[in-house]
Amino acid sequence: LAGKGGGFKPGFTINPSINYARAGKGDLLSLNLAAGLVFNDKWTIGGFYNTSVNDFRPEKLTVAGTYADVRYGGLHLEYTMQANKVFHLSFPLQVGYGEIELDREEGMQQFGEEQFFVVKPGVMGEVNIHHNIRLQAGVNYRIASAFEYQNLSAADINTIGLQLGLRVGIFHKKQAAK
Repeated sequence: LAGKGGGFKPGFTINPSINYARAGKGDLLSLNLAAGLVFNDKWTIGGFYNTSVNDFRPEKLTVAGTYADVRYGGLHLEYTMQANKVFHLSFPLQVGYGEIELDREEGMQQFGEEQFFVVKPGVMGEVNIHHNIRLQAGVNYRIASAFEYQNLSAADINTIGLQLGLRVGIFHKKQAAK
């Protein structure tokens, strides 16, 4: 991870993004926040949190006046190729644990929730717009472990997503060789 010369100081990045997916024949819009340490401007190791922001209404919902919430978090790993180029590719991998729950538009009726394990690999194109800011756009695929909840299943959220975000941080901070 240290590269030539062996000495380095890890950088740091914060990566807010928005993700759109067609899931369960409904539109699922979610916010994702990833943060982590950056090594040699190639490897990022950190954490992430993802939460739906719209009233996600899969076609299979059987309880009138309800919508689903999806959220998950965990480990964020990312490899960036040729980050010094204006345009380059990045390969994020998110692995974690999440939950889906049904909420009523009005009232306080509780429907419980269901947990699942999630893996989300992706491919992002990044543009360096400043030495500390990168604009990114790409695709990912969310894979959730098997669950059954209120007529919903993992198949309803296992889907391709489109992602748009910013990476802000100190990406590469090598120490001078002594």
